[in-house]
This record gives sequence, C-alpha cells and structure tokens, in this order.
Amino acid sequence: MSLENQKKKKMDMSKASRGIWLVKVPNYVAQMWEQAPNDMQVATMRMEKSGDDKEPAKKDDGKRRKDATKVLSKENIMDMLFQAFEKHQYYTLKDLQFITKQSVFVLKAILKDIGDYSKDPAHRQMWELKEEYRHYQKPESETK
Repeated sequence: MSLENQKKKKMDMSKASRGIWLVKVPNYVAQMWEQAPNDMQVATMRMEKSGDDKEPAKKDDGKRRKDATKVLSKENIMDMLFQAFEKHQYYTLKDLQFITKQSVFVLKAILKDIGDYSKDPAHRQMWELKEEYRHYQKPESETK
C-alpha cells in the first residue's frame, strides 16, 4: 500500500479491547483494499470463540474406540483374558480388544507377559497363552 493510501484508510480501533488484532491479510484482500474508495468496506472478518469455549467432539478416526471403558487394573484384564482363552486357544488382538474393551497398548503390554504371538501359518497374527498359563487337555492321541 502506498503511503498516501495508508493515511487515507484508517483502521477502526473502537473494539480494540476485544484482544484480537489483524496483523496479516490475504493478498487479494490487500489489493482490493488498496483500490477501494475511502468509505467502502472491502471485507468482513468473522471471529469465533477460542478453542476451549468452542472442539464439538471430533469424529472418531478409528484409532480410538468410542465405547472403550476406563482402563481396568491389570489383574482384572488378565482375568478377562484367561476366561477368553478357556473358550478358545487363539485370538486376534482385535477380538481381545472387543472382549476386554481396552486399548491396544494396554492389551499388548499384558499379552507380552502372558501370551505368545503366533507366526505359524495356520494361526498367523493371533495370540495364545504361554505354556505356563495353559490348562488345556491334551488330545487322546498324544496321551497314549
């Protein structure tokens, strides 16, 4: 903006106590402002409340579960896992997450202590209990 135009166009400072100062405008607004007559309104600015007063909940991005309950104690989660493994030998992490309603991070930390991650092609990407925690009955063909 030229010096003459700056002197002509004064900013309205009557609401300066609101705590918002315009320090930069987009180029197209600056060009329109430069070419506009003195009393012409070039643009309007809409102000929204700050982030604390504003943040409707963001949509779930799939990384967090909406229905997840609070984090339970390690013992409670382990009891739930042992009950699940009494029904089936192998579970995917997603299934265990659904059963316990806990985050992946909490489950992985516990499963590293009590479980083995299977890389066997038949049960790939599934968890099973470590041998010391298993209470399975051996098939009759192995006992004879």
